[in-house]
Amino acid sequence: MSEQLAAHPDQQTFTSLPRAGSVRAARLLAEIGDSRARLPTPESLACLAGVAPSTRASGKGRQVGSRWACNQQLRDAVCDFTGDSRRANPWAEDIYQQACNRGHDHAHSVRILAPAWLYVIWHCWQDKTAYEPARHHALQRLLADRNVINKQLDTGLLTRWPLNVRDRHEPGHDRWPELHHLMGFARRA
Repeated sequence: MSEQLAAHPDQQTFTSLPRAGSVRAARLLAEIGDSRARLPTPESLACLAGVAPSTRASGKGRQVGSRWACNQQLRDAVCDFTGDSRRANPWAEDIYQQACNRGHDHAHSVRILAPAWLYVIWHCWQDKTAYEPARHHALQRLLADRNVINKQLDTGLLTRWPLNVRDRHEPGHDRWPELHHLMGFARRA
């Protein structure tokens, strides 16, 4: 499996992900495939993986829930990667903790984090580039904010960590615009 992964043209994209390793990278690559035309948007990848919310509406009622019609193998691969990536990436840990703070269990929090990672993975995959934390603007903003807060704590300007505004959950909130904002992933010109 390692030789086949090393020979694949997209291997650098998947092996560069935090805590992906060769087995997770190979599993993600096998499930996503190499046909870029099949997945024209990050949202289509998230829907295929079953981590995008599914809205069911009838009359005046509207219900948002988990997507059941999906590629189960891809969902398992994505959730396995995202569940462990939070240990190596502060941005992923931040999104995961926000979900937990809103009262979601581990599995639901991982499914909330998964579309964020798929957005990043899709852009790297489309551009045929490796994941570079320095280009991941949301991660860089988070690290810069933490540095500013730590400096303010050290100088006495703050006495405790401030509450995160994004910890609020608004019912019926559409997650995709929020995810586009949270990702802050820059594409090369």
